[in-house]
Formats: sequence, structure tokens, C-alpha cells
Amino acid sequence: MAKKKERSSVLVLLFILIALGAGFAIGTQQKSPAVFYGAEEGSYGEYIASKTGFVPANVTISGTRVAIEAGCREISFDVTEDQAFSIDRAVSGQTGPRPLTHDIMKDVMEDFEISMLQVRIERFGEDIYYARMFMQRKDKVLDLDLRPSDAIALSLRTGSTMYINETML
Repeated sequence: MAKKKERSSVLVLLFILIALGAGFAIGTQQKSPAVFYGAEEGSYGEYIASKTGFVPANVTISGTRVAIEAGCREISFDVTEDQAFSIDRAVSGQTGPRPLTHDIMKDVMEDFEISMLQVRIERFGEDIYYARMFMQRKDKVLDLDLRPSDAIALSLRTGSTMYINETML
């Protein structure tokens, strides 16, 4: 069992390191470069550093219904049972006997000093919510396009603030 966990962790790590080291654009709809250089000096782009138009959000879950709240406004959507289980574990701070994919990703990020800069729910189009995650390791920043359910699960596990585009509320 320990070997299987190690193998999964190594595969996730390999994926992250390849993306961070080689500068590949990752994501289904990614239009901008994935890696920005000079992150240590804060010159990795106003796009990442700016929170203009975004507000901090809180997440609640009931069954498979996720609600993202900011102030007195909220959006909600349904996720699969697996996604709901992972988000619910993160919201409640529970860990199970076996790690979930998001737990492994968090562990890999910690072990390799990859920090979460920002998680955003950016837009809604064609009946789909779109999210972005910005991670940093040393002088490189990785910009990922990901599902909101993954963004939520990872931001909760890493203690990162999640932001939502104010116009979506």
C-alpha cells in the first residue's frame, strides 16, 4: 500500500515539476503562458497580482450542492459525488485512512515548497464555471486552468483564500 501511495505521489510530482520546469501551458482553454519568470520580484504580471474585480469567497457544501458566498451574494452548482466528498472532507478538516488526489497534491506542494498564490473562480460561459490557480516555486509561477471543484478542494486544503469574479455574483 505504501508503494502505491509513493507511486501516485511521484506521478503527481513529476507532472508538476515538468510543468514548472519546462513552462508548458496546462489546461483546456489556456490562452496565456503558463509560467511567468521573475516571480520573486513580483514582476510576474499584474494579472496574477491584481485582485481587482475579485472578492474573497467562502465555500459551503450540502450533499452535492456547492455554494460560493461573498457578502450576502452567492452562486451554487452541483458536483459529482466524488468531488463533493473531497470538498466536504476539506471543509470539515477531516482526513481519511487513505489520501485523496487533492490530499496528495497538497502534500507534494508542501514537500517541494510550491506555494499557492491565488485561486479564482473567473467566469461562467456555455453553462460551465471556469477557475484558475496560480502556484509558485522559487522564481517561477504556474498558471493553471482547472475545474472549480478542484480549485475549491485545493484552496481549502492549502488554507488559501479563494476569490470569485465579482460580476458573477
